[in-house]
Amino acid sequence: MSDSSPLICPTCGARNEPDSNFCDQCSEVLQAPFVDAPPVHPQSSFPDGDLPIEPITEAFGKGFRLAGRSSLALVVTLVAYLLGSVVLLSILDHVDAPPQTIAILVRTKQLKTLPADEQQANRNWFHQHWQPLIGYLGLAAIAYCWFMAGQLGYLAARAQEDEPGGFALFARRANALFIPYLMGMFLLVSCALVCIGILMVIGLIASGLKLLPMLIVVPGLGVMLWGLVKISPWGASLALDGGGLLHAFDRSLAFTEGRWWKTGSLYLAVPAAWNTLFLMLRLPLSNFSPLALLLSTGFGSLTSTYLSNALLVAYYKESRGDVE
Repeated sequence: MSDSSPLICPTCGARNEPDSNFCDQCSEVLQAPFVDAPPVHPQSSFPDGDLPIEPITEAFGKGFRLAGRSSLALVVTLVAYLLGSVVLLSILDHVDAPPQTIAILVRTKQLKTLPADEQQANRNWFHQHWQPLIGYLGLAAIAYCWFMAGQLGYLAARAQEDEPGGFALFARRANALFIPYLMGMFLLVSCALVCIGILMVIGLIASGLKLLPMLIVVPGLGVMLWGLVKISPWGASLALDGGGLLHAFDRSLAFTEGRWWKTGSLYLAVPAAWNTLFLMLRLPLSNFSPLALLLSTGFGSLTSTYLSNALLVAYYKESRGDVE
């Protein structure tokens, strides 16, 4: 029906002008003629399998380019780790930690490889100083979450080209994301510890029943790995979407639907290769100073985490769909 069609009064049947609001004969309220509109289908936040998805090589390329132009975030994190390592070793020296204790803390030696008298000396030292060590580790964990939040926020800002780079941008994004990132890490670590504890109990029960524990533990570890990849983009969602922690987890589960292998490749492949390289460098450094060993271990871990974050932020930004 065209727009120029007359309006028919539903009460008296009189014909009225198309733009009339009331019937000229009986003053009944008139309504415009109903025109069928094509159905509107809700659009998903993420493209489904029928839509093209960029090749894995292109995803790696975008992630590495983002990592290159956002390198300030990595430099800030590495400098903070260097200062933290120097502070830790200074604290240990101040409290007269035995050399073998420092070696244990930086993972060059294991307690069970030491002579019996040195093992007892180390146990006594840890018993006396466990409180300040726990306090330092707690502060280090909080600082780690602040720097990781800033790293994700900085990568997201550079990916969207919202603001020019700089430490001020890093600090603003870190402050904005710190609390939800800290809560998210606490939740994930707690869940991981619970799952590991359950697997250990199941393994002990299986051993007592003379079953092969690996037949139970290995599938359990596989499920944990599957879940880890499923929620791996939560940090990218937190930084890019800004919808809160629960929203970030929900978006991660939706995003990885049909993209598990690709997301897992970006999340795990590069860190695994990078950490393997630094492990090879760490072995010859085990005979040098504890600081050199701490730096080689931490720099490898932090660099691999940075690359993983950059790859996931770039991939999530490009593939999350056009509905924010």
